[in-house]
Amino acid sequence: MFNTANIDIAIEEGMITSIEPGLYREGRYGIRIENLVLSIRDQETEFGEFMAFETLTLCYIDTGLVDKTLLDQKHVDWLNQYNNMVYERLSPHLDEEHRQWLAHKTQII
Repeated sequence: MFNTANIDIAIEEGMITSIEPGLYREGRYGIRIENLVLSIRDQETEFGEFMAFETLTLCYIDTGLVDKTLLDQKHVDWLNQYNNMVYERLSPHLDEEHRQWLAHKTQII
């Protein structure tokens, strides 16, 4: 069987890819978070040029099922920063009712 995950492809500026972390328990449940990201130039150091990812799809990550005790603080911080970014970018385009709804969905954990 052909597995595309084993193909080496260099990340180049302007590429759009997806980041799809997931966990699946056969016969029990599964969860996946997916974002499309744009590869952008980030920085150049003595070790070379580095890329970063700019999020293109803006959807909050539902924290309703998140067990914070299972996360390191850096992961809690990342999740809170991500959801805050979603709120900051989308809220100006929403009416008050939907802005409040999104504020509730993106509150810090």
